[in-house]
Amino acid sequence: MPNPHEQIAARIVKRNRLTPVKLETSVYCEGEIIQAEQGILSFRNGQLVDGDSDPIRVADLGKRKPRAPGYLEMFVSSPEGDSIFRSKLVLGLYSIYSAQGKKSFFSDNAYKYGAPPVITMMAEFGRFIDGYPAVHIDRDNGIGETLVLINPYKRPILANIKSSDKRSLPRLRIPAESVKNVDLSHFLEPEENTWMGEIQLTANNRLITFSIKHDYSDPTLISDHEHLDPYRSDPTFLPMTLHMRRWLGGKLATVRGWL
Repeated sequence: MPNPHEQIAARIVKRNRLTPVKLETSVYCEGEIIQAEQGILSFRNGQLVDGDSDPIRVADLGKRKPRAPGYLEMFVSSPEGDSIFRSKLVLGLYSIYSAQGKKSFFSDNAYKYGAPPVITMMAEFGRFIDGYPAVHIDRDNGIGETLVLINPYKRPILANIKSSDKRSLPRLRIPAESVKNVDLSHFLEPEENTWMGEIQLTANNRLITFSIKHDYSDPTLISDHEHLDPYRSDPTFLPMTLHMRRWLGGKLATVRGWL
């Protein structure tokens, strides 16, 4: 994962002062932290003046025994607990996955808390709802697909997965601070070799979700890695007064960024 120091520098309020920032990363696997690092980055005038700017690297968890999926959590803060950032939006980073003899691919990251579509969804429907429109399973042509369900919270989560043609998988339990991989080939009936369709996932709490397209016989041979889409509760139109307010707020934020 690229080091986010450039984006951190752009968010510091008092740019002309020496500002220390604590950067922490933790790798979780089955409820345990198996790798943790932290360091101090110091900034002045939008530049990193002290600290490690190297990419953040995590070893392949597939080599652990027993093998189990995991996730990385990043936390950026002031060492003294001060309000030093002009924005709390998630850093716009892509993680890079690579291994010898396998295809490299990018993955976007996600909010642990604070994702606006998820907040409004939970407030409106009282459930977490995600969907994915293009699942393709094909035994004969070696096409498989897996859902990755990340629960970075302190309590287990219960989830259900259904398809557009009314198929369903058994109810799932995702333990706290853990990841569950769900093989979507279980949608196939015994006499079927291929299936295409849409899926919807519902859960009693928010999850971080991805879909992985891979070789049918070997899920570690990955061809694509995508996020799912939240079932949104946004209004389909805005009153003119609210539209003008948002436009003015954007202009003021731009001006403040110049100061």
